Amino acid sequence: MRADMARLVALDADIGRDVRLDTQGIQGMFMFPTLGVGMEESLKHVDAFIAPSLTSQRKHEHAGLRGPIVHLPNFVSVSDNGRSKPHLGEAAGQPYFLFVGRLEKLKGLHTILPIFQRYDRAELWIAGTGTEERFLRAIAGESPNIRFLGHQSGEDLETLYRAAVAVIYPSSNFQIGIPQASVSGGQGAPLVIMEAFAQKTPVVAKRVGTIPALLERTGGGLVYASEEELIAGLDHLLADPEYRGVLGLRGYVAYRENWTVDAYLGRYFELIERLASERRSESA
Repeated sequence: MRADMARLVALDADIGRDVRLDTQGIQGMFMFPTLGVGMEESLKHVDAFIAPSLTSQRKHEHAGLRGPIVHLPNFVSVSDNGRSKPHLGEAAGQPYFLFVGRLEKLKGLHTILPIFQRYDRAELWIAGTGTEERFLRAIAGESPNIRFLGHQSGEDLETLYRAAVAVIYPSSNFQIGIPQASVSGGQGAPLVIMEAFAQKTPVVAKRVGTIPALLERTGGGLVYASEEELIAGLDHLLADPEYRGVLGLRGYVAYRENWTVDAYLGRYFELIERLASERRSESA
C-alpha cells in the first residue's frame, strides 16, 4: 500500500456484530488482518474509522475503540422502474399510515397500536419482524384497522412508502444519529426516514431526542408529544393532500442533497483526499 494512501475501516452500525471484514470495493479500504492477536498493532495503521451513524460512533467510542472515528452517513438508493407515485391510499383501497422497522420495544410501535384500534379514518400498516411481534399482535388483537405485513424490502417496500399517507416514527431510541448543525452539511438520519423522504413521503415522529430537529430543518414532517397531537397531525394530512405533498417534497429535497449514492461518494472521496493529504504532509 502506498505511503500516501488513506487507510480506512468501516464500522458496522450494530456494534454487537463487530466490524465488517469486506475487502472488496473502493480502492484504499484497509481492514483488520485479524480480530484477535495483533489487534492493537493493527489499529495503529488506521487513519480513520467510518461510522454510518452517530449511534455507531458513540457505541464504538464507549467500547474503547482508539483512533479517529468519522461519521459518514449512509445513503439510500431507489429503483428506477419508471412508476408514477400512486394516488393517496390507492394500493390499500383506504388511506394508511406506515410503520417500518424491527418489532422491538425501543421502536415504540406499542405506543400507537391502541390509537389505531380506535382511529377509523385510516389504517396502520406494519412492515417488519422482531422478537416482540407476538406481544404486539396481542395488543392489536383482531383490529381490522391494523395490518402486519412481515419483512418487506426492495420495490415492494418502496411501493408501501409511496402509497402511504405518511410514515409514523414513534421510536424511543435516544441514540439515533441526527444532525448537530445543518442537514445540508451531510448529517445523518435514521434509515427509515431517509427511505421515506426518497419516496416523497412525509414522516410523523415522536417528540423525543433530536429527531424533531431533523424534521424541523428539512421541513419533511410533523412531530407529536401526545396522543391528541398525533391524531391532529394524522387528521391534517388526510384532510389536506396538498399539505402532505409539500412536506413530502421538502423531505425529497433533503434526500437528494444528502442521502443519495452521489452525495455519499462525494463525502467519501473528500475524506480520502483529506487523509491522504495529511499523510503526504507528515512524510514530507
